[in-house]
Amino acid sequence: MPGITKASTQPIPPAVARLLGQHYGDRSVYLSEDGDQSLLEIAQASGLVSADGQLTTRGYAYWQRYRRN
Repeated sequence: MPGITKASTQPIPPAVARLLGQHYGDRSVYLSEDGDQSLLEIAQASGLVSADGQLTTRGYAYWQRYRRN
């Protein structure tokens, strides 16, 4: 998504939005594939997921914008 970038100013991979969609009512992000760990690390470094694996307000907004496109 334009405007949301990692600290290094590189765009966040679209696969991160898929990972963010793997959350439930408790806002915990669940990993389902081997590659999800690296995506989780990107999401955490970008402020989309907290250190304890909870979807942040920023992460939820990013995921909502991605879903609409």
